[in-house]
Formats: sequence, structure tokens, C-alpha cells
Amino acid sequence: MSLASLGLGLQTQHWGFFLVAIASALAFWAIESFTKKHQMQNYLRIRDIEVLLAKLQTGEEVKIFAPLMNWSWNQAGKYFTGDASGAVPEPEFFKKFVRESWWPSFKTNFDLNTWTYPYIYLPHAITIVTGLVFILLRIFGVTMIPM
Repeated sequence: MSLASLGLGLQTQHWGFFLVAIASALAFWAIESFTKKHQMQNYLRIRDIEVLLAKLQTGEEVKIFAPLMNWSWNQAGKYFTGDASGAVPEPEFFKKFVRESWWPSFKTNFDLNTWTYPYIYLPHAITIVTGLVFILLRIFGVTMIPM
């Protein structure tokens, strides 16, 4: 949508399309960042499942737990920040529920700032900067396409 808005803005010479491009790039940046964080929280459990299946294929006797999705999300931050390594500890009951503020650090179970990953922000940042440049050119009366 962002690139289409930039193209329409160039074609019609209307700066409103550039604002739409900037707004949609910011929205998709946020969506992509949240989606990547959600995906990364599942990596720990996926690895556990792969290890258990590999051990089962070799005939080794293993202890299989319930799905443990919430538990793996709880533990994932410790592994991503380097505070934990090795096998994931066995699950335990909640001792205390602490609700952390989601703004401005977007902390859920751990502080993993996916907003700053280059493969997440770069496509959107390019669109935002391009839209801002075209808006400034339009404000200063520079025509973008010779007619």
C-alpha cells in the first residue's frame, strides 16, 4: 500500500498520497515488529519439540510435557538475553502475576526490541523517508515529473 501510494502521488502530483504512504509504512512497521516478536517467542518451544522428536527417533526414552506454550514464552526472554542456556526448566505454577507497562519499551515477557531489526525497519524507513522527501518537494513547489 505504501509503494502504491507513492506511485499514485507521483502520478497525480497530490501530496496527500505521500501522507497515506507514510502512515501505512508506520502501521506495517508496527505490525511486522509485533508479529516477529510473537514468532520469536515460539522458537524455544519449537526447539524443545525438535529435540524430543529426535530423541524418540533414536529410541531414547523421553519425558514429554503438555504443550507448554505459556511456559516457553515465560522462559524465552532469558534465553534471548543470554541469562539462561541449556535445557528449559520444568514448568511451575505462577507465584505472582506482574503486569508490566507496554509503552514505551513494549515489554511483555522480555525486552526484545524487534522494531530496530534492520530487516524489519529498513523497507518501511525507506518508504517513510521517500514520502517525506516528496512532501517537502511539493511544499517548496518543485515539480516531480515534468509535464
